Amino acid sequence: MKAFNQSFNLLTLFVLLFLGSACAPLQVLDSQIDSSFILEVNEFDSLSDLEEEKASYKNFPVDNNQYVQKWLNYFSSGSGRESMKRYLERSRRYVDFMGSIFDRENLPKDLVYMSMVESGFYPYAKSKANAVGYWQFIKPTGQKYGLTINYHVDERQDFDLSTRAAVRYLKDLYDLFQDWRLSMAAYNCGPGCVREAVHRHNSRNFWYLLERKAIPPETRNYVPKIIAMREIALRPSSYGFYHLNYKEKLDYGLARLQGP
Repeated sequence: MKAFNQSFNLLTLFVLLFLGSACAPLQVLDSQIDSSFILEVNEFDSLSDLEEEKASYKNFPVDNNQYVQKWLNYFSSGSGRESMKRYLERSRRYVDFMGSIFDRENLPKDLVYMSMVESGFYPYAKSKANAVGYWQFIKPTGQKYGLTINYHVDERQDFDLSTRAAVRYLKDLYDLFQDWRLSMAAYNCGPGCVREAVHRHNSRNFWYLLERKAIPPETRNYVPKIIAMREIALRPSSYGFYHLNYKEKLDYGLARLQGP
């Protein structure tokens, strides 16, 4: 009996550790992008579903439901209005430039509004998890996607290079999940977290997973927040934002410097 109890305790510990890691933070799971998962996930879809997904690759998801409406209200008439105003005024400096990078890579241009949620387009934004910059990369993920991060340089704060890194990462996530809502969710909580939710509930419908609380609370808010911010940014006057003091658009050149 004692041996049985010890074996049972070890098994229980293993299960708890596995479940605990399923929705671990992004910095723990960002290396778990495995292309073999695509085939596993696609087993849940009909052929017509897959064809529809291919056609919508360039389309940013636009949903109008209670979860998006909550954030529309928050940012237009609630306590988030002043922050939204500040983000909107800052956005014109970056949106066209960042959007052109996404567009050249054949991704939805409106994914740039992820940066509005991540940092409010503020280069020096830093999270409690030490994520930095416009796209809130943690150091390992930033380096994995080509950013130089050391004592002298932190390219997470470079609007051009960090956006190109975000494009590469989002491409990998879309290749994995074949859905932009799930890809954005994975950017927030990590691909391992989303993968576990998809398998556990046998569904790749983000809103279905949200309703069943299969993903962390922050991520349940993250995706509808992006959709709401994008809607307000495209039609600010419809949400009561008038006479905004937009920052000037970026105007810069590149020069090659010779070392000593």
